[in-house]
This record gives sequence, C-alpha cells and structure tokens, in this order.
Amino acid sequence: MIDRDPAVLRSFERTFETSGCTTFLASSTHEAMAILASRRIDILFADVLTEPGGMAFLIDIREKFPDTVRVVLSAINDRNHLAKIAASGTAELCLLKPWIPAELVAVAKRLLAVYSKIRDKKLTATLSGFRSSTVMPDLYRRISAAIANDRPASEIASMMAEQPDVAARVLSLANRSLYGAEIGTVLGAIVYLGLDIVKNIVLAAELFSSGSNKSVAVAIRKISDHAECVCATTAGLHRVMFGKSVSPAHATAGLFLDMGRLMLLNVAGNVYSDYVTGDSIVDTKHLVQIEEKNFGVGNPVAGAVVLDWWQMPAQFSEAVLNRFSPDSAGLIPQNVMAILHIADAHAWRVIDKMKSEISPGALATLGISEVDVSNLIETACHD
Repeated sequence: MIDRDPAVLRSFERTFETSGCTTFLASSTHEAMAILASRRIDILFADVLTEPGGMAFLIDIREKFPDTVRVVLSAINDRNHLAKIAASGTAELCLLKPWIPAELVAVAKRLLAVYSKIRDKKLTATLSGFRSSTVMPDLYRRISAAIANDRPASEIASMMAEQPDVAARVLSLANRSLYGAEIGTVLGAIVYLGLDIVKNIVLAAELFSSGSNKSVAVAIRKISDHAECVCATTAGLHRVMFGKSVSPAHATAGLFLDMGRLMLLNVAGNVYSDYVTGDSIVDTKHLVQIEEKNFGVGNPVAGAVVLDWWQMPAQFSEAVLNRFSPDSAGLIPQNVMAILHIADAHAWRVIDKMKSEISPGALATLGISEVDVSNLIETACHD
C-alpha cells in the first residue's frame, strides 16, 4: 500500500492482519519501487494520483512489473477523475476511501483469484502464439494513448469522426443497446457517458466491424447480434426488476462477454466460424469442450486474457471469465452479474440457437425462478 498518511497505512495493515495476506507499506513511490524490486507483490494499492507523476508511476509499474495488479484507492470521488484512470489503463481497478475492511479483503482475494488464473504461466504459454494475431484495434489504441496523454475530449471526438462507420456504430450502441439515450454526436457521448465508457464502446465497434472474408464476417455479425442482445436484455431486466437503469460501466460489460469467441475466430478463421454459424453445437458446455480440445482454451478464459492484454478494467475480465459461473464473481455486484448471466443465456438461445443453463445461484441472488425469467424478459422487451 502506498499512501503519504501514516494513519491510512496503519488502517490498511489492520484490515489485512487476519486475512492470511502479507502487507508491505510505503509512504512514497520511491519506497514502493524499492519494495517491488525486492519482493513479489501480487496487488499494489496506491493513492498516488494527487502527487506529481502519480499516473506515470503506475504506468511505469505496469511496464516493469506486469504481473502486479494495480488498484487505485483514492479519496477523490470525482467521476471525470475516476473515468480518466479507468480509460487510461493506469490501474485494473479504482476504489474509494474510506473502505470497509471486510469488503476490501474480499476484493483483494477476488483479484487474486481472477488474475492468478488469466496470468497463469502455463496458460500464457498456450496462448503465446495467439497474441501476435490478436492485435489491438487502431482507433482504440490511438484513443487509449490520447487519454493517457491527457488530450482534450474534443480532440478524441475528432479522432473518432475520422472513421464515420465506427462513430456511427458507437452512437448506435450507446443509443439503442446500452442506455436508450438520445445522443446525437460523438462529443455528446463523451460528455454524457465519460471517456472510459466511450473508449470501451469504440473497442466493441471496431471488433464488430471487421471480417477477413465472407464467412468470418457473417460469424462476427452473429457475435455482434449476441452482444447487443445481452446489453439490451440486461438494461431491460434491470429497469423492470429494480426500477432504474443499470450503471453505464456495468451495461458495457455485456459487449465483451464474447471477446473469447472473437479472439478464436480471429485465430482460426473459417474453422471457428463454422462453430458460430453452424448448427452442429447444441449447447454452450459442448462449445467450450470443443474449444478446449482444439485450441487449448475455452472462450471465457480466452476472452478474459485478451481484455487483460488490452488493459481493460478488472470487472470486465471477471465478467467474461465467469459468464457461465456468475456465483464466482465479486468485483461486479452480484445482482448485476446475475442479470448479465441471464441475459447472456437468453442471447445464446435466441441468437445462437444453443442451450445455455441458467445458474441456480443467479436465480437465488435475484429471488426468481426460471419461469419468472421468461416473463421478466418478455416484460423488459416491451418496456
């Protein structure tokens, strides 16, 4: 933990003293760097963003110690400030002070569970050949760099306007599938949703706009339809069940549940497109088994790994990793993860014509039955 306030450091140490975790405390980035250089640090909690060079320090940590998970723990509860952190890839997670001890320990353990899996050395070796063919989309890469360099929103909007097809797709996703908003311009989307959300939608828009040949393009269109169905169903279910809109960050997670299928499609081309567009696979369990047999990894794990490669927030990697096992999630609120899971199961059935079991735990979290699910989705679709 890095913090200039000794009282905060003592509080952090007390929080973890019975957790089974070993803590190291630093009052400056210089002290922290010395600890990182001499010890294996799994998670770095840091409140350094009010210090000169704080953002640069965290980016430096990302480059020098890529296995260390970076968590910003800040007292600054400002939407624009936090959005910039999330959008820049400076940290995998942003949390606010003051913290609740039990919750902070739970978050730390959940981060360890997620990243120990997707950064596993054996898995990394299995996917090493995939990384060179899984290239970060150009506009997303440029926007990420602009945000990291603190460029103004107007400049980022101009960059997006250079690619009208992507800009149109961003507005379509924002207005129709995610938020039901009436946003007319890219700059309006940035102001309304925030840079972090818009950057994530740009990534989805670019991924869903590509295709090396006709069969791959058809498969991408189907995956895109699946993602939009998940987002729209999640938004509708949340409104019907809780009487309010799902948060933009959580709504956007639905766009990336199929990141693994996009990755495998990019790697295997026509071979994998047959899995997407054909009718030989009847349920998602069978699909994952085939993926693991032929590629060494199933789409949930593959997707979570790609999001980590591209410095996406921890909540997204966790949501993708646990798309079929939502009870294991903890970084996204349980009720939101349960709705995402149900919306995903609905999309598998409606778009892909595959059976996908709904977790009993997700139903229990929401206090509903499978019969209720059908009624709620029907209501949400007509809401």
